[in-house]
Amino acid sequence: MTEYKLKDLISKYLKLTDKYSLNDFINICSNYLNKDKNYILTSIDVLILDEKQFNELENLFYKLVKMNIPYQYIIGYKDFYNERYIVNNSVLIPREDTEVLVDVAIKYIQKFKLKNMLDLCTGSGCIGISVAKNSNIENVLMTDISDSALEVAKQNIKQNGVEDRCFTLKSDLFSNIKDKKFDLLVSNPPYIKTDDILNLTADVRNEPDIALDGGEDGLKFYRLILSYCKAVLDDNAYLIMEIGYDQKDDFIDLVKSVNCIEYIDTLKDFSNNDRVVICRFHQI
Repeated sequence: MTEYKLKDLISKYLKLTDKYSLNDFINICSNYLNKDKNYILTSIDVLILDEKQFNELENLFYKLVKMNIPYQYIIGYKDFYNERYIVNNSVLIPREDTEVLVDVAIKYIQKFKLKNMLDLCTGSGCIGISVAKNSNIENVLMTDISDSALEVAKQNIKQNGVEDRCFTLKSDLFSNIKDKKFDLLVSNPPYIKTDDILNLTADVRNEPDIALDGGEDGLKFYRLILSYCKAVLDDNAYLIMEIGYDQKDDFIDLVKSVNCIEYIDTLKDFSNNDRVVICRFHQI
Protein backbone atom coordinates (compact mmCIF):
# COMPACT_ATOMS: atom_id res chain seq x y z
CA MET A 1 0.00 0.00 0.00
CA THR A 2 1.30 3.45 -0.93
CA GLU A 3 2.08 5.69 2.04
CA TYR A 4 1.33 9.36 1.47
CA LYS A 5 3.61 11.40 3.72
CA LEU A 6 2.72 15.06 4.23
CA LYS A 7 6.38 15.93 4.73
CA ASP A 8 7.30 14.55 1.30
CA LEU A 9 4.51 16.46 -0.42
CA ILE A 10 5.48 19.76 1.17
CA SER A 11 9.17 19.18 0.45
CA LYS A 12 8.39 18.56 -3.22
CA TYR A 13 6.71 21.94 -3.62
CA LEU A 14 9.12 23.88 -1.42
CA LYS A 15 11.84 22.92 -3.90
CA LEU A 16 9.81 24.45 -6.72
CA THR A 17 9.36 27.91 -5.19
CA ASP A 18 11.35 30.65 -3.50
CA LYS A 19 8.25 32.79 -3.02
CA TYR A 20 6.49 30.68 -0.39
CA SER A 21 7.80 29.31 2.91
CA LEU A 22 7.15 26.19 4.95
CA ASN A 23 4.76 28.24 7.07
CA ASP A 24 2.63 29.04 4.00
CA PHE A 25 2.24 25.36 3.17
CA ILE A 26 1.49 24.59 6.82
CA ASN A 27 -1.28 27.20 6.75
CA ILE A 28 -2.81 25.59 3.67
CA CYS A 29 -2.69 22.19 5.36
CA SER A 30 -4.20 23.60 8.53
CA ASN A 31 -7.08 25.12 6.60
CA TYR A 32 -7.68 22.02 4.48
CA LEU A 33 -7.29 19.42 7.24
CA ASN A 34 -9.01 21.57 9.87
CA LYS A 35 -6.10 21.04 12.23
CA ASP A 36 -4.19 23.52 14.37
CA LYS A 37 -1.07 24.89 12.65
CA ASN A 38 1.16 24.03 15.59
CA TYR A 39 -0.12 20.45 15.54
CA ILE A 40 0.73 20.08 11.88
CA LEU A 41 4.14 21.67 12.31
CA THR A 42 5.12 19.48 15.26
CA SER A 43 3.70 16.33 13.63
CA ILE A 44 4.86 16.92 10.08
CA ASP A 45 7.42 14.08 10.16
CA VAL A 46 4.80 11.46 11.00
CA LEU A 47 1.58 12.72 9.42
CA ILE A 48 0.16 10.32 6.84
CA LEU A 49 -2.52 11.37 4.35
CA ASP A 50 -5.08 9.17 2.71
CA GLU A 51 -5.14 9.18 -1.09
CA LYS A 52 -7.95 11.73 -1.35
CA GLN A 53 -6.23 14.14 1.07
CA PHE A 54 -2.94 13.75 -0.76
CA ASN A 55 -4.44 14.45 -4.17
CA GLU A 56 -6.48 17.43 -3.01
CA LEU A 57 -3.59 19.00 -1.10
CA GLU A 58 -1.29 18.48 -4.06
CA ASN A 59 -3.86 20.22 -6.25
CA LEU A 60 -3.86 23.21 -3.88
CA PHE A 61 -0.05 23.33 -3.83
CA TYR A 62 0.05 23.09 -7.63
CA LYS A 63 -2.39 26.00 -7.97
CA LEU A 64 -0.25 28.09 -5.64
CA VAL A 65 3.17 27.34 -7.10
CA LYS A 66 2.49 26.55 -10.76
CA MET A 67 -0.71 28.43 -11.57
CA ASN A 68 0.06 31.53 -9.45
CA ILE A 69 -3.32 31.44 -7.75
CA PRO A 70 -3.00 33.93 -4.87
CA TYR A 71 -2.21 32.34 -1.52
CA GLN A 72 -5.22 34.03 0.09
CA TYR A 73 -7.57 32.42 -2.44
CA ILE A 74 -6.06 29.04 -1.62
CA ILE A 75 -6.67 29.35 2.12
CA GLY A 76 -9.92 31.26 1.57
CA TYR A 77 -9.37 34.25 3.83
CA LYS A 78 -7.29 37.38 4.49
CA ASP A 79 -6.74 39.09 7.83
CA PHE A 80 -7.22 42.85 7.49
CA TYR A 81 -7.26 45.54 10.15
CA ASN A 82 -8.73 43.76 13.21
CA GLU A 83 -10.95 41.40 11.20
CA ARG A 84 -10.82 38.27 9.06
CA TYR A 85 -12.33 38.31 5.58
CA ILE A 86 -13.49 35.54 3.29
CA VAL A 87 -11.92 36.01 -0.14
CA ASN A 88 -12.17 34.26 -3.49
CA ASN A 89 -11.51 35.14 -7.11
CA SER A 90 -14.58 37.38 -7.22
CA VAL A 91 -12.91 40.02 -5.04
CA LEU A 92 -9.67 41.90 -4.70
CA ILE A 93 -7.52 40.67 -1.83
CA PRO A 94 -7.42 43.31 0.95
CA ARG A 95 -4.03 45.05 1.18
CA GLU A 96 -2.27 46.39 4.24
CA ASP A 97 -2.03 49.83 2.61
CA THR A 98 -5.82 50.08 2.59
CA GLU A 99 -5.78 49.94 6.39
CA VAL A 100 -4.63 53.57 6.22
CA LEU A 101 -7.95 54.45 4.59
CA VAL A 102 -9.83 52.65 7.36
CA ASP A 103 -7.83 54.48 10.03
CA VAL A 104 -8.56 57.87 8.48
CA ALA A 105 -12.26 57.13 8.06
CA ILE A 106 -12.56 56.09 11.71
CA LYS A 107 -10.82 59.29 12.88
CA TYR A 108 -13.15 61.47 10.80
CA ILE A 109 -16.23 59.59 12.02
CA GLN A 110 -15.24 60.06 15.64
CA LYS A 111 -14.11 63.69 15.24
CA PHE A 112 -17.08 64.97 13.22
CA LYS A 113 -19.71 62.52 14.52
CA LEU A 114 -20.48 61.20 11.04
CA LYS A 115 -23.43 58.81 10.87
CA ASN A 116 -24.02 57.49 7.36
CA MET A 117 -21.27 56.07 5.14
CA LEU A 118 -21.24 54.94 1.51
CA ASP A 119 -18.60 52.36 0.55
CA LEU A 120 -18.33 52.36 -3.24
CA CYS A 121 -16.75 49.39 -5.07
CA THR A 122 -16.86 47.44 -1.82
CA GLY A 123 -15.54 44.10 -3.12
CA SER A 124 -14.98 41.88 -0.08
CA GLY A 125 -16.47 44.57 2.13
CA CYS A 126 -13.28 44.99 4.14
CA ILE A 127 -13.36 48.79 4.28
CA GLY A 128 -17.00 49.21 5.25
CA ILE A 129 -17.01 46.34 7.71
CA SER A 130 -13.76 47.28 9.47
CA VAL A 131 -14.93 50.87 9.78
CA ALA A 132 -18.24 49.68 11.23
CA LYS A 133 -16.54 47.31 13.67
CA ASN A 134 -14.15 49.95 14.96
CA SER A 135 -16.17 53.19 15.00
CA ASN A 136 -19.51 54.70 15.96
CA ILE A 137 -20.83 54.86 12.39
CA GLU A 138 -24.55 54.07 12.38
CA ASN A 139 -25.21 52.96 8.79
CA VAL A 140 -22.92 51.69 6.04
CA LEU A 141 -24.19 51.09 2.52
CA MET A 142 -21.77 48.87 0.59
CA THR A 143 -22.19 48.86 -3.19
CA ASP A 144 -20.63 46.99 -6.07
CA ILE A 145 -21.51 46.20 -9.67
CA SER A 146 -20.54 42.53 -9.23
CA ASP A 147 -23.14 40.07 -7.91
CA SER A 148 -20.46 37.59 -6.91
CA ALA A 149 -18.48 40.24 -5.02
CA LEU A 150 -21.61 41.26 -3.13
CA GLU A 151 -22.18 37.64 -2.12
CA VAL A 152 -18.71 37.62 -0.56
CA ALA A 153 -19.41 40.95 1.16
CA LYS A 154 -22.65 39.56 2.60
CA GLN A 155 -20.78 36.57 4.03
CA ASN A 156 -18.23 38.89 5.59
CA ILE A 157 -20.92 41.11 7.09
CA LYS A 158 -22.42 38.07 8.80
CA GLN A 159 -19.06 36.60 9.82
CA ASN A 160 -18.04 39.88 11.47
CA GLY A 161 -21.37 40.50 13.17
CA VAL A 162 -22.34 43.86 11.65
CA GLU A 163 -25.67 42.93 10.07
CA ASP A 164 -27.35 45.74 12.03
CA ARG A 165 -25.20 48.46 10.41
CA CYS A 166 -23.84 47.19 7.09
CA PHE A 167 -26.04 46.67 4.03
CA THR A 168 -25.26 45.75 0.42
CA LEU A 169 -26.69 47.08 -2.83
CA LYS A 170 -25.88 46.23 -6.43
CA SER A 171 -25.09 49.51 -8.13
CA ASP A 172 -22.87 50.82 -10.90
CA LEU A 173 -21.41 53.57 -8.71
CA PHE A 174 -24.44 55.81 -7.91
CA SER A 175 -26.91 54.39 -10.43
CA ASN A 176 -29.15 52.49 -7.97
CA ILE A 177 -28.76 54.69 -4.91
CA LYS A 178 -32.10 56.39 -4.49
CA ASP A 179 -33.33 58.82 -1.83
CA LYS A 180 -30.26 58.33 0.37
CA LYS A 181 -27.76 60.90 1.64
CA PHE A 182 -24.39 60.29 3.22
CA ASP A 183 -21.97 62.38 5.25
CA LEU A 184 -19.02 60.13 4.35
CA LEU A 185 -18.03 58.40 1.13
CA VAL A 186 -15.14 55.93 1.10
CA SER A 187 -13.81 53.99 -1.85
CA ASN A 188 -10.90 51.95 -3.11
CA PRO A 189 -11.90 51.98 -6.79
CA PRO A 190 -9.97 50.32 -9.63
CA TYR A 191 -7.01 52.59 -10.42
CA ILE A 192 -4.47 50.58 -12.44
CA LYS A 193 -3.94 51.83 -15.99
CA THR A 194 -5.33 49.33 -18.49
CA ASP A 195 -1.98 48.90 -20.26
CA ASP A 196 -0.19 48.35 -16.94
CA ILE A 197 -2.27 45.35 -15.91
CA LEU A 198 -0.20 43.00 -18.08
CA ASN A 199 2.90 44.11 -16.17
CA LEU A 200 1.51 43.09 -12.78
CA THR A 201 2.83 39.95 -11.11
CA ALA A 202 1.21 36.70 -12.18
CA ASP A 203 -0.66 36.22 -8.92
CA VAL A 204 -2.16 39.74 -9.01
CA ARG A 205 -3.30 39.12 -12.60
CA ASN A 206 -5.38 36.28 -11.18
CA GLU A 207 -7.41 38.80 -9.22
CA PRO A 208 -10.53 40.16 -10.98
CA ASP A 209 -9.82 42.69 -13.73
CA ILE A 210 -12.98 44.55 -12.80
CA ALA A 211 -11.36 45.41 -9.46
CA LEU A 212 -8.06 46.53 -11.02
CA ASP A 213 -8.73 48.28 -14.34
CA GLY A 214 -9.04 52.04 -13.91
CA GLY A 215 -9.15 52.85 -17.60
CA GLU A 216 -6.55 54.30 -19.93
CA ASP A 217 -5.02 56.69 -17.37
CA GLY A 218 -6.17 54.93 -14.19
CA LEU A 219 -8.42 57.85 -13.27
CA LYS A 220 -11.73 56.76 -14.81
CA PHE A 221 -13.53 56.04 -11.56
CA TYR A 222 -12.26 59.14 -9.76
CA ARG A 223 -13.72 61.29 -12.54
CA LEU A 224 -17.07 59.56 -12.21
CA ILE A 225 -17.10 59.69 -8.42
CA LEU A 226 -16.13 63.36 -8.21
CA SER A 227 -18.56 64.34 -10.98
CA TYR A 228 -21.66 62.58 -9.67
CA CYS A 229 -21.20 62.22 -5.89
CA LYS A 230 -23.19 65.40 -5.20
CA ALA A 231 -26.40 63.45 -5.88
CA VAL A 232 -25.87 61.34 -2.74
CA LEU A 233 -23.86 63.55 -0.36
CA ASP A 234 -24.95 65.90 2.39
CA ASP A 235 -23.40 69.35 2.49
CA ASN A 236 -19.91 69.22 4.05
CA ALA A 237 -19.70 65.45 3.54
CA TYR A 238 -16.22 63.94 3.36
CA LEU A 239 -14.75 61.77 0.63
CA ILE A 240 -11.87 59.45 1.59
CA MET A 241 -10.39 57.38 -1.22
CA GLU A 242 -7.39 55.24 -2.01
CA ILE A 243 -5.21 56.25 -4.95
CA GLY A 244 -2.22 54.80 -6.79
CA TYR A 245 1.19 55.76 -5.43
CA ASP A 246 1.84 58.13 -8.39
CA GLN A 247 -1.64 59.63 -8.82
CA LYS A 248 -1.70 62.44 -6.24
CA ASP A 249 -1.03 65.34 -8.61
CA ASP A 250 -3.42 64.07 -11.27
CA PHE A 251 -6.09 63.54 -8.62
CA ILE A 252 -5.70 67.08 -7.29
CA ASP A 253 -6.05 68.40 -10.85
CA LEU A 254 -9.30 66.46 -11.14
CA VAL A 255 -10.60 67.99 -7.92
CA LYS A 256 -9.81 71.48 -9.21
CA SER A 257 -12.05 70.81 -12.20
CA VAL A 258 -15.06 70.06 -9.95
CA ASN A 259 -16.15 73.25 -8.20
CA CYS A 260 -18.16 71.56 -5.44
CA ILE A 261 -15.24 69.42 -4.18
CA GLU A 262 -12.48 70.75 -1.94
CA TYR A 263 -9.18 68.88 -1.65
CA ILE A 264 -8.00 68.62 1.98
CA ASP A 265 -5.03 66.26 2.34
CA THR A 266 -3.13 63.19 1.17
CA LEU A 267 -1.77 60.56 3.54
CA LYS A 268 1.01 58.07 2.96
CA ASP A 269 0.90 54.29 3.33
CA PHE A 270 3.28 52.11 5.34
CA SER A 271 5.83 52.26 2.50
CA ASN A 272 5.75 56.08 2.48
CA ASN A 273 3.82 56.26 -0.79
CA ASP A 274 0.91 58.64 -1.33
CA ARG A 275 -2.13 56.42 -0.79
CA VAL A 276 -5.23 58.08 0.71
CA VAL A 277 -6.85 61.37 -0.33
CA ILE A 278 -9.35 63.37 1.71
CA CYS A 279 -11.83 65.80 0.14
CA ARG A 280 -14.98 67.64 1.22
CA PHE A 281 -18.17 68.30 -0.69
CA HIS A 282 -19.92 71.67 -0.61
CA GLN A 283 -23.38 72.43 -1.97
CA ILE A 284 -23.22 75.28 -4.46
